Amino acid sequence: MYVLANVAPLRAKNTGRRVLVLDDNAVSCNVVLTILGDAGYPTDMRASSEEAYDALATGQYRVLVADQHAGPIDGLVVARKVQESYPS
Repeated sequence: MYVLANVAPLRAKNTGRRVLVLDDNAVSCNVVLTILGDAGYPTDMRASSEEAYDALATGQYRVLVADQHAGPIDGLVVARKVQESYPS
């Protein structure tokens, strides 16, 4: 489940950070990629939580947008795992 909002205000704040989208539903993923792309955010997608975690481990992503029910491990578990691995 996603919450979509007007992203126009984000355009002025975009600092070139890369966004990783985790979603196993192609239609939902394309909607999110379009919205973030229109706001000027460079985005990539992964269809499974394992792929997303491996991609995040490269250090090139600053933001994760995760579907709560993507792949065998849901997006919340991936987010928690990332927080544990890379504390701020």
